[in-house]
Amino acid sequence: VDIEHFQSGIANNVQGNESREIILFVGRLVEKKGVKYLLDAYAQLPTNTQKKSILWIVGDGDERASLEQQAKQLNTSKNIKFWGEVQNMKLPDFYAAASLFVVPSIVDSKGDTEGQGVILLEAMASKTPIIATAVGGIPEVIKHNETGLLVQANNPKELSGSIESLLNNSHLSEHLINKALKEVIATYDWQSVSQQFFSLFSKVKKSKIEHLNKLAGLHRTGFSARSNRENKAKKISTILREESGLSLENLSILDVGTGNGDIASYLGRKNNVVSVDVSDTRQNIQNFNFSICNEYLPFKNKSFDIVISNHVIEHVHDQKLHISEIKRVLKKDGLLYLATPNRLWPYEVHYKLFFLHYLPQPLFLNSLKFFGLYEEDVELITLNDVNTLLEKNKLTSYSGKIIKNPKKYLMNVSPLFEKVLNSIPDKLLNLTTFIHPTFIFTFKK
Repeated sequence: VDIEHFQSGIANNVQGNESREIILFVGRLVEKKGVKYLLDAYAQLPTNTQKKSILWIVGDGDERASLEQQAKQLNTSKNIKFWGEVQNMKLPDFYAAASLFVVPSIVDSKGDTEGQGVILLEAMASKTPIIATAVGGIPEVIKHNETGLLVQANNPKELSGSIESLLNNSHLSEHLINKALKEVIATYDWQSVSQQFFSLFSKVKKSKIEHLNKLAGLHRTGFSARSNRENKAKKISTILREESGLSLENLSILDVGTGNGDIASYLGRKNNVVSVDVSDTRQNIQNFNFSICNEYLPFKNKSFDIVISNHVIEHVHDQKLHISEIKRVLKKDGLLYLATPNRLWPYEVHYKLFFLHYLPQPLFLNSLKFFGLYEEDVELITLNDVNTLLEKNKLTSYSGKIIKNPKKYLMNVSPLFEKVLNSIPDKLLNLTTFIHPTFIFTFKK
């Protein structure tokens, strides 16, 4: 956890004129988070405590409507504020404003429960005292009466008692804050974790890294787009024609991430193409217009029939903003082509290394810098991330189709290997999408 970041919160940024003590929850509003038990616990607080406090629920999810209804039925809705989803960069302000932080997680009806809970580390780093239930990985982080208070899950009465106790015991609160801060600095601070990691790998010699790079070079042999970026453009065109049923002529197309310009130039031969990038590295400038911008796209709503994000999302600073801006400029029934490497694939294509990208993002980047390999930030995503960023029911995966019929999509394979790939059942390819080397999706607005 980035301790400096989570200690930078400014309470007034979110607190405004609120003078009551703030009880804070942060997380998705789903069953396993146990928020309904927190609402019950709050309703059981003494009247005086309710008058001098307010419960802030930060997050969104399937249970939000039922939780808001529950608050009304408990006659506590005036003392409960549902903030909805909040950007991560603003969370330190919420922690700074809070008098205590509650994690009321449970084991849900499907047997799912809390993992270790990064959110706990954020609260610890923010000097916010914690009450949490003793389920899943929570007890690995929170030690009762040391780094926080632990209570039984599904027990509003016990939770309510702990909230009342902590709100009225500044000595206990200060004790928990100090212990938690020492623990998070010693064990979970990125600098501390990086030092542990570096001491483990400091004996790795440069020759071994070079050996991995040689092995990595084998990855794309026999399974790569033919010759140049124009053929990548042809592959993209094939997928878009197949998905849209259109001839791909006289359409308005936005290419996000121009690179050398070959893809935009090819598509611009028969379409009206605009391409954007954070800097101008074009070698081909024909058949398209070009503009420099960041994630915020300088176009009106519903401007384009097609938007292409080809190996771009892993490089942007704000992936949610990248997708939301694409959705904004897409016309109704417009198509997004999205391609990006899979974080779960063991070989990382940008730095040509195995497994290192499995580390948490800050540690991955620090490791690259330590080994003298760092060039730019890269944040790979998983299938779950794709489904979260875009509506799952509006997505079509093409990675399995490309694996099964590589030549149709201009991929180089031997005839024997092609026969093997052709024989893979579609169902198996669909089930294993989460581990495909590269995700290729179309999204229809």
